[in-house]
Amino acid sequence: MMVRWRGLAETGFLSRLYFAGGGAIRDVSHINTSNQTTYPGGATSSNNIPAVPSARNLPGAVAAVGMRFVDDFGVKLTPELRFTRWLGATFDSDSTRSRRDELVVGIALTF
Repeated sequence: MMVRWRGLAETGFLSRLYFAGGGAIRDVSHINTSNQTTYPGGATSSNNIPAVPSARNLPGAVAAVGMRFVDDFGVKLTPELRFTRWLGATFDSDSTRSRRDELVVGIALTF
């Protein structure tokens, strides 16, 4: 859920710019993991035991900046840069760690 704010200017380049902020929830399910171990003698072993998440549902704070362009036919082009800071780690063990920062670049085309 995000709230978008624009209004830096009535016309011109700044009228297309917007800022957004809000929250997100990450839901982790259907985890597939494949582990392969190579021993000093050259022998290998593998297993498919799924990694165990430290948090299946994780909240995050989102901030975004974007622009909205509308042509004469009503087609809207919206590029956006979105940053999410997760308030915990989905995976946090010796072999598996997840980052808390997420940066996403997106482009929406709507009619």
